[in-house]
Amino acid sequence: MDVRASDLLQANSIVWVEGPSDRLYINKWIELWTDGKIKEGIHYQCMFYGGRLLAHISADSPEEAVEPAVAILSINRNAAVIIDSDKDTLQDSINATKERIVEEIIQIDGITWITDGKEIENYIPSEVLSHYYSKPNLPALGRFEKISDYLDRNVGPGIGDKFKSTKVELAADICDILTKEQLQADTALANRLDELCGAIKRWNRLE
Repeated sequence: MDVRASDLLQANSIVWVEGPSDRLYINKWIELWTDGKIKEGIHYQCMFYGGRLLAHISADSPEEAVEPAVAILSINRNAAVIIDSDKDTLQDSINATKERIVEEIIQIDGITWITDGKEIENYIPSEVLSHYYSKPNLPALGRFEKISDYLDRNVGPGIGDKFKSTKVELAADICDILTKEQLQADTALANRLDELCGAIKRWNRLE
């Protein structure tokens, strides 16, 4: 992603995501949810933190942040962070790093979105996967199921590995299929999008 320093300085809010495929999903969801009224590059800017870099992200003020942490506040105080839970079951706990991020973002009145399932891909509706893979009536992807395991079992051997190596391309294709109605059908996702889009509107004084 080509993000210039000027883009970050001009953006009214920053949405931190793990990587390029997450950015595609988030941008598409926001576009659909707001009927195109909220746009990246105008109302917010996505930034990547990368899975292993999450431990070096801090919402503390620049003066309080411990190096080599990246102080979110030093870039933009209006911050949302979207993080995969990586949980295997509902009862599992998120790790200490993610707990810290949640607590710090709350302190600055930002938005922390820990995925309701294992990863961001677990929000993909089964009908979208059925359409994409030309496999009618695929079962729902479990909330805490690895999508690669799901694809190997339900679509075909080796499809999971192919997914891992082409996550960005698949995300782009999936986003072309998604509809607002599908997002609305997932109550957990709908609630998250209400919160995120509401915050971006507030930060941009759109309401």
